[in-house]
Amino acid sequence: MNRERLCQIVENVIRFTAAQSGERITWEKAPAISGLLAWGNETGVAKAMSWLERAVALQNHEGNLDYADREEFAHGHIRVMTPTPAVSSCLAYPLLTLYDKTGE
Repeated sequence: MNRERLCQIVENVIRFTAAQSGERITWEKAPAISGLLAWGNETGVAKAMSWLERAVALQNHEGNLDYADREEFAHGHIRVMTPTPAVSSCLAYPLLTLYDKTGE
């Protein structure tokens, strides 16, 4: 695969990723944010910043980033999920990466 094709594929992935809401899927969102920041695309970095700003805004009194409340699902193999500090801490790496890149 040549460089041009690889860049085109990555840009498609960035567009797809940026189009996702990702509001409550912390454990899926964290590696996506890391990828967006690593590639450095303006659209991707802006989306990563907005997700991280939202995660900080939703931080609870215990310091857990993003949502830290109990979730109940109607169906599936997991019926109830109570996020732990480990789940929200997966956002720490991309948050620190963003800080290293922007100072914000």
